[in-house]
Amino acid sequence: MLFYHKTMRKIKKIILVSLTTLVCGYSGLNANISILQVDPTKSYIKFSARHLIGGKVEGEFLAYSAIAKLKDSSTIERIEVMIDTNTIDTNHKIRDRHLRQPRFLDYKNHDYITFIAEGPIALTDKTIKGMLSIKGVLKEVEVPITFNFLKSKISGQLVLSSKVENFIINRSDYKVGGLGFLIRDKIIINIELINRVYVQIENNVK
Repeated sequence: MLFYHKTMRKIKKIILVSLTTLVCGYSGLNANISILQVDPTKSYIKFSARHLIGGKVEGEFLAYSAIAKLKDSSTIERIEVMIDTNTIDTNHKIRDRHLRQPRFLDYKNHDYITFIAEGPIALTDKTIKGMLSIKGVLKEVEVPITFNFLKSKISGQLVLSSKVENFIINRSDYKVGGLGFLIRDKIIINIELINRVYVQIENNVK
C-alpha cells in the first residue's frame, strides 16, 4: 500500500493505510476489502499552541498513515497511526526547520509520532484509549473521537469520517521543549480523516 503526502506526492512505501480504512460497517460485507483509498484532500491533522504574550501558532502534518483492524461489522479491534514528523508545516519555513530540530520533534532520530489503540472499539464510542509515542516517550491517552459512517446507495462506496476535536497534550510530557519562555506547553490537536473504501463483493451464484 502506498503512503501519500497531503499534496498527493508519493513519499514512502509503507504497509499502512489511513485510520479506519478496514471498517466495513454492515453485516453483509466481507471483511477482506480489496481496494482501500484515503482522500488526503479532505483529511487533516492540525494543531495549535498559544503564545505567552497572546496570539497562537497553528500548523499541520502533511503526511500520515494508519491502519484499523476490524473485529466485526461494528467494532474495531486495533488502530495504529503514524505521523511523519518531517512534514510539520506552520506556513513559515524557518520556524518549521526549528520544529524539526532535536529540542523539538527531532525528526532525524524520531521519524514518526505513533498512536496505538487496542479494541474492542465500537463505532458509537465517543472516546478511545491508546498509547501515544512522541520522541520515544510512551504514554496512555484518552482521545475524544466521533465516527460517522456512510455508504453510497449508487456506487456502494463506503465513507468513514473519524473526527477528533480539541484533544490536548502537554508537550513537555514528551520532551518537546524549546521556547518555553514564549510558547505554552499545552498543544491543541484537531483531526479529521476521511476514508473512501472501495470493495469487491464476490458473486457466489452458480
